[in-house]
Amino acid sequence: MKSSFDALVNASDSEKLKSCPACKSKNPQDAKYCDCGYSFSGNESESDDHQGITPVTLTDIRIPFSKVVFLMVKWAIAAIPAIIILSLVAAGIFVSLTALGLFLS
Repeated sequence: MKSSFDALVNASDSEKLKSCPACKSKNPQDAKYCDCGYSFSGNESESDDHQGITPVTLTDIRIPFSKVVFLMVKWAIAAIPAIIILSLVAAGIFVSLTALGLFLS
């Protein structure tokens, strides 16, 4: 993959270079992306890590009702230990403050 610098060095006088609006570097006329990730074909700016990856937009996810119910039950069961731990912490704080005489004096 040629960089913008290589394009500048190897460009003949007759070859026109286009400037990137994002980073102002010079690129060959047929370049699809700048080294900074700017896409010359559209308004999208992509990082070097994501060049060549087509973006996907999820509009509808079809999940059977039984799987949604199963997921909700799992969340409810997983919340039980968290409620117990929070209750023990609150009780510990209450007992500590009561012992110090700072609560319900």
